[in-house]
Amino acid sequence: MRILLCLTLLCAVAAATSMSYDGSKVLRAYPATHKQLMKLKRWALLDERLDFWTSPVSIGSPVDFMVKKSLVRTISYKLKKSKIPFTIAVENVQKLIDEVESGRTDSAKVDFNQYNRYDAIRTFIENTAASCSRCEIFDIGTSFEGRPMKVIKIGAGTNKPGMFFECGIHAREWISPAVCINMINKLANDYDSDSQVKEMLDRYDWYFSPVSNPDGYEFTHTNQRLWRKTRSENPGSSCRGTDPNRNWGYRWGESGSSTNPCSDIFMGSRAFSEKETANIRDFVTARADRMRMYMSVHSFGQYFLIPWSYSIEYPTDFDDLKEAGDVGANALRQVHGMTYTVGHSAVLLGATAGSSDDWAKGGANIKFAYTLELRDRGFYGFILPADQIQPTFEEVWAAMYAMHNHFNTNWPM
Repeated sequence: MRILLCLTLLCAVAAATSMSYDGSKVLRAYPATHKQLMKLKRWALLDERLDFWTSPVSIGSPVDFMVKKSLVRTISYKLKKSKIPFTIAVENVQKLIDEVESGRTDSAKVDFNQYNRYDAIRTFIENTAASCSRCEIFDIGTSFEGRPMKVIKIGAGTNKPGMFFECGIHAREWISPAVCINMINKLANDYDSDSQVKEMLDRYDWYFSPVSNPDGYEFTHTNQRLWRKTRSENPGSSCRGTDPNRNWGYRWGESGSSTNPCSDIFMGSRAFSEKETANIRDFVTARADRMRMYMSVHSFGQYFLIPWSYSIEYPTDFDDLKEAGDVGANALRQVHGMTYTVGHSAVLLGATAGSSDDWAKGGANIKFAYTLELRDRGFYGFILPADQIQPTFEEVWAAMYAMHNHFNTNWPM
């Protein structure tokens, strides 16, 4: 009886720790009228049952959203009733996850060609800092569940301007931490053998927060692959987590966010309610006067997004940011032929108040603040196969090398 009970409990734990998306589909809608667009926008803002992978922005632009198996018939009927054209972009989300599952590793040692667990990434950062004379590690605080948050600085010499990379703030966007640890590895180890690395480190200090949402990221490996938010508790609600990219303190709560704790775009009870966003805020604020660029690394869509995100209002120096973004996108395209769109965040993807790029520019006064949306354009979406890690890193490397040159020549500090 004891053995049977133990086996039953183990089965219950296993069932609880791996949410299945079997039968869930990603629908791709094409709003053809203003009324249809507004309907999709209402769904995105108010219906937490639907997981919008891309935002309803303009008439004719495709909108991808995941629908649970139990809702597929209902939502399909509603789309047809509203005469909103749609196709099935992903027939079975779980099948797609299973197909790329080989790209995930539970090893304690980082594999730069795979998607790694949080502890492996943290150990890699600590070991890199210990063995690299040009590296320094900072403990910037802990997450809600107590995981340590680390920032690594890589640079040669002293008193140089900084380039800050906030990676993996949305838990399910695995390609973001994967690209960032490849960047760290190259900068930390190739100073004596790669002229580009030498130039970059001689001119700037490079800061990386490789996993900016540790609890959420780990949860996507153990429980729910497509979890987006933090894992904080919300008093009065059984729904956990806040969208950490709606939680920053510049124009917080104004648009494109939700007050519903069950929503994937829940903005939190107040600006910087999340320990994760507050930790990064405090670290960056202390160094903001020497930061040349803040880059928030996300997926997917292939964009260099320029503030403002909260509104279609343009910053007065938009042209400066656009010019530098174009430099990066042009260099990136030369590597593997991938095209990244450079433009205003709210115009391209819709308003999202409380984002980190807006805070970096409007709150910390860092002139060059961007959100970088990595591969792809929607075929795999958040479930990008691991064989795209290296090509994506190579593209981003080319972009950052070109942009650092542009800054050094045109915007010295």
